[in-house]
Amino acid sequence: MKRFTWIIGSVAILLMTTVENDAQADDYKHALISDRPDTAEASYTVGKYRLQVETSFALTHDRAAGVTTRAYNFPTLLRFGLNEWLEVRAEGDTLQFQTETGAGTTTGFTDTSFGAKVHLQENEGIAPSVGILAHVALPTGRDAFSTNTVEPEAKVAMDWELPQDFSLGTNVGLDLPAQDAAGDKYLRFLYAVALNHPFPWWRSEQFRFFIEFAGAEPTVSGKDGEHTFDAGLAYFITPNVQVDTFMNVGLTDAAPDFATGLGLCMRF
Repeated sequence: MKRFTWIIGSVAILLMTTVENDAQADDYKHALISDRPDTAEASYTVGKYRLQVETSFALTHDRAAGVTTRAYNFPTLLRFGLNEWLEVRAEGDTLQFQTETGAGTTTGFTDTSFGAKVHLQENEGIAPSVGILAHVALPTGRDAFSTNTVEPEAKVAMDWELPQDFSLGTNVGLDLPAQDAAGDKYLRFLYAVALNHPFPWWRSEQFRFFIEFAGAEPTVSGKDGEHTFDAGLAYFITPNVQVDTFMNVGLTDAAPDFATGLGLCMRF
């Protein structure tokens, strides 16, 4: 109990310190740019010697072949800028609790990905802001939540500022996941298209919402793709602190039926 109280106290002090440092800052045009809560990752990096922590609590629900599976985890991304155009990254779902019909609850840590993002160009006219991301997932998790192999992934991220305060973010890429249930291994085409806009009625400089289509499509025939429709909100407490929520709905049998969560992002 003492350890839990110490952790909560430390987080509270950290948040209060961040808010205090930002008390005089009201220019949300220079607010942090996170890679959540949408699936599409931003083309922008965090900046030289800046640390950005993006964490959340997430719930995923799926029912297939009469079996209901629920997973509760804490997706977390750590980003650190080596200079203005390059950042290094570490991410994973961290601790996961999973319940399954007839199997009880399984608890353990998940695999962790390490990678980098490079920002190549700014958005000028019709030319988008462009970034390149590369990750490698390592089998660091418990066997129940680990692929037990190395999984590479690469994406190109593009962002446009549009008229009427809209913005568009897109990702295209490839990954090579572990073998599927049939024992096959193949590349998947990754995509995400997210449309963002400030909340129109209240605190528009701090409140934004998005809608998105995202997914992963196998590059071989006879395999099902995972496609979702996503929506969510993000609110800037200060330019360096964001809270958010999201909802994902599966559009294909291979995708989870439903996912939701609450997130927190902090830039230092």
